[in-house]
Amino acid sequence: MMKIRLTLLTASLMGLLLLNGCAKDNTPPPTPLSQIVPSEIKIQTLWSHAPTVGTDGQYLKLGSALYGNLLVTSGYHGKVVLMNPSTGKEIWETRLPGHTSATPGLNADDIFIGTTDGMLYALSTATGKIQWQVALPSLILGAPTAVNDVVVIQAHNSTIEAFASDTGKMLWSNDNTSPNLSLYGNSSPLILNGTVYIGFDNGQMGAYDLYQGTETWQIPVAIPSSPDIVNNLVDLDGTPTVDNGVIFATSYHGSLDAINSTNGQVIWQKTLSSFEAPAVANNKVFATDETGIVYALDESTGQILWQQKALRYRFVSAPVPLGNTVVVGDYAGYVHFLAMDDGRELARINVSSKGIRAAPVVYNNQILIVTSNDGRITALKVKGN
Repeated sequence: MMKIRLTLLTASLMGLLLLNGCAKDNTPPPTPLSQIVPSEIKIQTLWSHAPTVGTDGQYLKLGSALYGNLLVTSGYHGKVVLMNPSTGKEIWETRLPGHTSATPGLNADDIFIGTTDGMLYALSTATGKIQWQVALPSLILGAPTAVNDVVVIQAHNSTIEAFASDTGKMLWSNDNTSPNLSLYGNSSPLILNGTVYIGFDNGQMGAYDLYQGTETWQIPVAIPSSPDIVNNLVDLDGTPTVDNGVIFATSYHGSLDAINSTNGQVIWQKTLSSFEAPAVANNKVFATDETGIVYALDESTGQILWQQKALRYRFVSAPVPLGNTVVVGDYAGYVHFLAMDDGRELARINVSSKGIRAAPVVYNNQILIVTSNDGRITALKVKGN
């Protein structure tokens, strides 16, 4: 039976949660965009296509996933579409019996999709046919992660499970302490050199053997310290990233941490509350905080190099490096291109009126693929790149 617990969409979206069960939104209004559209660089739309209805009004991050020359997306109502990322042309489509709860994961052979009723499906990348399905202890709100012959998920009750990607046979399961109240989201597993790294809703990050599930280390990235129930939320909902053996992880009401992947030792820590994944490029770490400020920090020291405050309270996505830019989407469907060296606004383009929650993905190192909440997928390229 699934464990039921209370969740918040995000503290920013819900404002202050009143203890009598009512919610009041005290979030400041979104920062208006400048009337003069930044145009230091030109953005070309290569193709745009709406193969699904996206989230259909549900508060979910339903993005698209890439593997080689395969692009897959799935809408809330279970429609799954495989596409060519160069052209946007559909290769096949199919429909699952449940409602999609998270961005898909995939490898060369299979696509892995979780549903709101706690099922995990594996579909053939060649045909779209269901290869196997398993019941999970809870729904998943982060994408499954597949590598080699293993697929790993984190359920919303903080259980980690690993399956043989070709058969669905469970390889191991690891239960973790889950708080009674958390944000409505989860970190996806990060797999590196036979180790699974994952952040939990209790502020902990752990490392586990990919094939055995044995714990290598677990450390607190954020520690609950407030008597207020909402301020005590310390979720690690942003998927960690890695560079040169260093894990970078963000936490809500916590910090951005650089962690030694081998032993879990914290190399540096910078106070920064975020529920989005960080990114690394050109010796910089990029992160968006809970208010929408975009940061660049020195990868080695954690020193803040620049902050971009023009997008505060626009509910921006996780940052994505693209060439010499850093890209985020916002609640109004704008895609913002910032200069990687100093954070200035270079360009923006609107791709949807329904907003963008899922982080864009980069194809072939130069094409940005954006999935908006209404299921529209848009491929963008910086002209001249």
